[in-house]
Amino acid sequence: MISSPLRNVALAIAMHTGLCFTAADAWEPVRPHPQNPYLLEFRGQPTPMAVFAESYDAVRDSGHDFIPYLNVLQRDGQNFTRVWLIGHPVDLPNSPPRLLQPWKRATTGVNAPDGLRKWDFTTWNEDYFTRLKSFAQAASDRGIVVEFTLFSVLYDDTEWQRSPYHPLSNVQAYGSSADRYQSFRLNTTPANVSLRLVLEQAVRRIVRELNPFDNVIYEIMNEPFWNEPGVGDAEEAAFHNSMLAIIRDEESTLPKRHLVAHNFPQQIANLSTGFDIIAEHYPAAVPSTTIAGGEALLANHYSRGKILSLDESDTVNVPQTRLEGWMFLHGGGAIYDGKDAQHTVYGPNDWSGDNALGNAIRGSLKNALTYMNQLHLVALRRDLGWIVGGIPTGAKLQAMAVRGQQYVAYFHHGKSGQQPFQLNYDPIDSTNHTAAPTVLLDAGSWRVVWTRPSDLTVLQSQEFTHAGGPRTLASVTYQEDVALRIDRTGGGDVTPPPIPAGLGAATGANGSVSLSWNPVQAADLASYRIYRSTTPGVPTDADHRVATLVPAQTTYTDSTTIAGTFYYYVVTAVDGSGNESAGSTEAASFRSSSTPVLSLSTIGGGQYLLQWSSAFPGWRLQESPDLTPASWIDSTLPVSLVDEQYQATAPPGERRFFRLAGPTPP
Repeated sequence: MISSPLRNVALAIAMHTGLCFTAADAWEPVRPHPQNPYLLEFRGQPTPMAVFAESYDAVRDSGHDFIPYLNVLQRDGQNFTRVWLIGHPVDLPNSPPRLLQPWKRATTGVNAPDGLRKWDFTTWNEDYFTRLKSFAQAASDRGIVVEFTLFSVLYDDTEWQRSPYHPLSNVQAYGSSADRYQSFRLNTTPANVSLRLVLEQAVRRIVRELNPFDNVIYEIMNEPFWNEPGVGDAEEAAFHNSMLAIIRDEESTLPKRHLVAHNFPQQIANLSTGFDIIAEHYPAAVPSTTIAGGEALLANHYSRGKILSLDESDTVNVPQTRLEGWMFLHGGGAIYDGKDAQHTVYGPNDWSGDNALGNAIRGSLKNALTYMNQLHLVALRRDLGWIVGGIPTGAKLQAMAVRGQQYVAYFHHGKSGQQPFQLNYDPIDSTNHTAAPTVLLDAGSWRVVWTRPSDLTVLQSQEFTHAGGPRTLASVTYQEDVALRIDRTGGGDVTPPPIPAGLGAATGANGSVSLSWNPVQAADLASYRIYRSTTPGVPTDADHRVATLVPAQTTYTDSTTIAGTFYYYVVTAVDGSGNESAGSTEAASFRSSSTPVLSLSTIGGGQYLLQWSSAFPGWRLQESPDLTPASWIDSTLPVSLVDEQYQATAPPGERRFFRLAGPTPP
């Protein structure tokens, strides 16, 4: 609860009456799901990822206001973003003064080609690392995974001269003077070796700074296939392998291990098998280039058992983005990232992207994630073989299945259109199409549901009992694209419902704990079960179950708590056949015997006094400059105990907000 601003004072107060918290710090970093190597697990949940994002400047551009941007991503259900870190200049007019890098610029000497002092590779820029961690923390607070792309190809000599890599742009004169391509090749040219050692040290520092975060993925380089295609490819693959080794070596002495991606499937034969993620760009092959696109990534590399990522695709409207995102996720991909390269949604005048076009594009991907999260994600695998006929004329197909239990397919009518060197689906055939596919099903009872992806409207459903073998489904009419889902029902159904998402816990004034979560979308949902423990890792067994609720109920109040105790909760979903989902992400709440009350008063001389009484052990005074979630820190104000009251004196003229935060779990 936030109090009203106080008139004529430079302080405002935020008062917490309870603790609402998810144990993000307790999770390992995002990783392949233990039961499905093609799917990511994030904070205990199987998590397909998708976003329509800005164009990568958020960390290295000091003028980028990333908090509104991340707020909008969170609001619109986007759970991924990608940023570039080292070397590449900010892609905006008059941007050199805004470019942040791991190193400072010199304060004396001649200027670099960008008109400012040269970069000094001997001096770290602490502002850069502070911003880097602030971005990671802000994204973490909003449940957003960040792919930190360490390097990017330099697309022309002007970019090279404006980067720190040019020998005229750094004090040490490191880097090859021959051409920009040498910056990313592992060779013995002395100036190039010196530059690479500097880059290795920067990577090590970044890895150390980001190690505590669970929402971090690394990618070595953006679009290495443009680095003089066909020339020096083996040296460039060696550069990737060496940077992977640097990350692994640095993390070997640190608590956490993070996933590492390469965006270089063109050289996959020469790359280390230790990469966790294979990334590709654009939905289909780009003519006269080595870019094979997301469709080929699914078809050609799914068998490798790796996370697959379509981590850049420049779309400009809703249908393009929808078709690409639904196509890739339904084909077995783990990450889809549509980029606003044209700055039609995100830009210097408004980094939030909170406008009609941006909201609609992000909404199309939110629908994709909503639909995916209703599936048996852990068991599904890429599988087109169960559709044996009746694919609509002109349609492209992606499909997955848990044979004998659940089948999902996606048909779309997007052609491969090119804008500059980038591929998208254009034109998209929006005339009426009819689908009546023939599918292979086991004997049993089945439910078929056709869904319109643009708004998740059910177009048609049918149920039938089948003797086994081919079955032609009732026809459905649609425009542009359509999603198909087939589930076994009745006897033999072993597919659990989706895992409940969005569980939150808050302690009420009377000490009770209030839980709430998002409703599960499943036709055969029968109940929710709530489990509780006083330690993390809540077992989902009868001894820890505290309630069973009907499907319409997505809140619960636990009034049986004991003061001075942490409680951890998970919720599961159960279907009519008795199949129970895995537990939700844990939420925890602290049951306090009393809640301190925070007050502010004037003590003269322009000073103000913060006081709270009935202090309970573990409560902390926190402050924030702007009330954003990531900005709260334990206050640095001097605090003393006087007459059984804590006192904190704050200087005048500073706008700060204060709150009392409850204890954190042991």
